[in-house]
Amino acid sequence: MQTYICLLKGINVGGNNRIKMDDLKALFHSLSLENPRTYIQSGNIAFETPHNATYLQEIIHQGIKNAFSLTIHSILRTKQEWNNIIENSPYKDIHKINHLHLTLLEDTPTKEAINEVNQINGFNDEYKILGKEFYLVCDLKYSDTKFSNTFIEKTFKTKATTRNWKTVLAIQQLF
Repeated sequence: MQTYICLLKGINVGGNNRIKMDDLKALFHSLSLENPRTYIQSGNIAFETPHNATYLQEIIHQGIKNAFSLTIHSILRTKQEWNNIIENSPYKDIHKINHLHLTLLEDTPTKEAINEVNQINGFNDEYKILGKEFYLVCDLKYSDTKFSNTFIEKTFKTKATTRNWKTVLAIQQLF
C-alpha cells in the first residue's frame, strides 16, 4: 500500500470549479482509495492505494468528470516524493516563508525550456528547478511574479499546480 498526495489543479479558485472537500473525500472512497483526507479547500488530498500513478490519474480524472461534471487535472506524488521535496528544498532556511512557493510539474522540463526560463528577467524573484519541482521565492507577492503557473505550463509544456510553502508543509501532516 502506497500513500499518495493528489493536488487538483484549479478547483475552488475565484468561485470556479467548486468541489466541497467532503464530496471529494466521498468520491475518493467510491474509487476504492483508502483513508482520504484533505487540507483546505484547494484540492489537496492524501490517500492510500496499491495502484500506480498512471492508473490513479485516469480514475481520479474520470471520477471528477462523472461526479462533478468538471475536467480537472491532478498531479500526484508519493509520500516519499513529498518528503523529498521538502527535504531537498534549496530554500529550507529562508526567513520569508510567506514568499516561498512550490510548483509541481507533471513532467520533467527539457533543458531547452529551462534555458528559456533562465533568460527571463524575474526582477528579484529567485527560483530553482529540481526534477519536476519549481521552487520560487517571490520578492513581492505571488500575484506579481512573472513565474506564474500559466507561464510555467506554457514554457515547460506540461501541466502544473502551485502551492505556497505553508500549504506544502501542512500537506505533509496529512500522513
